[in-house]
Amino acid sequence: MTSSSDWVTLRLQVTTPLFNGGADPDGRAELRPEAETGVRVASLRGVMRYWFRALAGCGIGPDLPLLAELESRVFGSAEYPSPVVMRIPRQPAVRTEERPDFMRADTGKWISYLLGQGLTRYDAPSRGMLLTRPYVAPGQVFDLKARFADDDAGALACAALWLACAYGGAGARVRRGFGGLRIIGADGPLPSPWTEQTILTPDLRYYEQVKDLYPDQVLGACAVRLLTFAGGRGFDMRKAWAGQPPSFPVLSKDWTRAAASGEAFPGWQETLAYAGKEFRHFRASEPNRNPAANYSPKIKTPEWTDVVHGQDASFGLGALGLPVGYKDKYVVNADRGHGHGAEQLRRASPLWLRPVGSGDRWRLLSFAFRGEFLPGPQAPHIHLWHQGRQITERELSVTGDDIRRRTDAWMDALASGSGFSGEAHGR
Repeated sequence: MTSSSDWVTLRLQVTTPLFNGGADPDGRAELRPEAETGVRVASLRGVMRYWFRALAGCGIGPDLPLLAELESRVFGSAEYPSPVVMRIPRQPAVRTEERPDFMRADTGKWISYLLGQGLTRYDAPSRGMLLTRPYVAPGQVFDLKARFADDDAGALACAALWLACAYGGAGARVRRGFGGLRIIGADGPLPSPWTEQTILTPDLRYYEQVKDLYPDQVLGACAVRLLTFAGGRGFDMRKAWAGQPPSFPVLSKDWTRAAASGEAFPGWQETLAYAGKEFRHFRASEPNRNPAANYSPKIKTPEWTDVVHGQDASFGLGALGLPVGYKDKYVVNADRGHGHGAEQLRRASPLWLRPVGSGDRWRLLSFAFRGEFLPGPQAPHIHLWHQGRQITERELSVTGDDIRRRTDAWMDALASGSGFSGEAHGR
C-alpha cells in the first residue's frame, strides 16, 4: 500500500532522438533553444493516456463512454481530479544541431526519410538534409517523480508508462522510431503488482520473442484493477470485441501483430537507417523509368499510376497512414464533407517502427494495431485532392484487409530478413 505523501522516482533514459517541441519548436518565437524543455510532463501524460486506452480497451470493448470514465479516473478530468501527480525535477539537455552525427552520409538519408519534412529540410549546396528542430540526444537520463493517491490508479498509471516506454515513446515521429524511452531504475514504494524489477523496460531477449501485444503477467494483473473502476460493467478480456475489429488501438492477440528484425545492428542509427531504406522500398515497389526523375532510388508507388493517374479506387497504401502526398500537389486523404468546405482529416499509421536493444546489439521491432481504419457510424471518406481541391467524383477505399495484408507483408519480410530493397538481410 502506497501513501499519498510517498514519491516514487523512476529513472528514464532516452534511446533515440526525442523531439518534444516545447514552447517554440520551430524557432519562430525566437526563444533560446537551450532554455527549451526537453521532456514535458504533459507530453508524457498524453502518451500514457494513449497506452492506457489500449490496455483498458482490451477488456471493455466498444463502450467508449466507459473508457472515457476510466481514463479520467486515472488521469483526471473536469469531474475527477487525477490521483496521479508527476514532475521532472531536472530536464535533460536539449541540443540544436543542423548536422548531428546521426545525419551523417551513411545513415542520414534514410533517417531523414523517417523524420519526414516536418523535422528536416533539404540543403541545396550540400545536397543533403538538415535537422530543423532541437532534440534530446540518446543516452540522456532524467528522473520522473510520481505520487499516487490511489493504489489502483497508481498501478494503472505505471502500466501505461511501462507500455509507453516498452513500445512507444514521447514527442514527434514516435511511430517511426523517434522519442524512444526506457525505464532503467526505480526507487520508492511502487503500487502492487509493480516492483523495482518488473517496472524496468525489458531487454532485447524479450523483444525477440514478441509476436503480438497482449497484457499478460504484470500487465494482466493491472488490467484486473480496471474491474474496480468499472464496477464490473462490461469488462471481459475474452469477449470484449468478439470478432469485431476494434475502433481504436487495443492490446489484443487477434488484432495486433509484432515482429523483430532477423538482423541485429550495432546501434540505433544503423537500425533506423535500415528501417528507413526498407520502408521506402516497401511503400514504393515499382521502378520509375522516367528519365527526368532526379532522385535516388528511382522508385515509385504503384498507386501513383493506378490511382492518382488511373481509375483504380482501391488505395491500399493508405493503410499505412493518411494523408499521402505526391508531386504536382496531389494528395490522398480522409475527409468529411464535400467540395470546398470539406474538412481534411489525418489517419495515423497503424504500423510502428522501434529500435530496441542496447550497447552494440539492436534490432528493429515493428508492430501493428489492426482495427478499423475509418471507424464510427459517420466515418469519413477518402478522396484524391489536387491543388487543394477535392475530386468529389472519385471516392477511394482503404479496408481492414489492406491493413492486414500490408502489415503481414512487412513483418514477414522483417522477421525473415528478406527485405524489400534487394539486399540480403538476416544473420
